[in-house]
Amino acid sequence: MSKVGNLGESYFRLLCEQAGLTVNGSNIDENGWDFLVEFPYSKKAS
Repeated sequence: MSKVGNLGESYFRLLCEQAGLTVNGSNIDENGWDFLVEFPYSKKAS
């Protein structure tokens, strides 16, 4: 049986990729951060 957390992380990564977000994950990590998500940069006109 696989860990439910791994399935959830895979689905989260899929959703972020579909939304055009950059996802940087940690390798196996039981108690810390899982992902750093970067949103697209948009420069506003002054």
